[in-house]
Amino acid sequence: MENNMHTPVFTLTTEKMLQLSVEEHTSVLARLWRKRKGHVYVQGETGTDKTTVARCVATQLKADFFSYELLSPEAFKAEQADIIARLAASRKKVLILDGFFPQHASHAFSTLLRELREQGVSLFIFSQESLVPGSPQRHDDLNVSPDAFTTIAEFRYASRERHAVTLHQAK
Repeated sequence: MENNMHTPVFTLTTEKMLQLSVEEHTSVLARLWRKRKGHVYVQGETGTDKTTVARCVATQLKADFFSYELLSPEAFKAEQADIIARLAASRKKVLILDGFFPQHASHAFSTLLRELREQGVSLFIFSQESLVPGSPQRHDDLNVSPDAFTTIAEFRYASRERHAVTLHQAK
């Protein structure tokens, strides 16, 4: 891969995509965060290596990693108070939450996002569901606003054969 593949990362438009490896996805997300700070939302279908990238980002940024990827939407809703408490109790400046359902998130989760931002803490959320309007993975009844996130990215399959994954920066 040519070295200049990383050059356009910070000027991605909603239509520009990069086909990257797990290591490159990790590097791009970490660099986007270092440049923009704030909360980061990463959406991708099952099999796009979200969890692998989430773990790598956690290692690279020395973040606390919280995995709830195997929860059903109903279990997420039932365990949300515990999830929020665990995130709020962390003393790290970067937190990674793998497994999130924005339509099942309560007002308390939006409050947590605001409080973390005020404390200078960034939360990366990795989810199967999109916050981007018009996305087929987005639910219309979101309880978390896309405005809470500085960066929103999506992992998409590059072709219908679902081989390579591309990074699409929507915000």
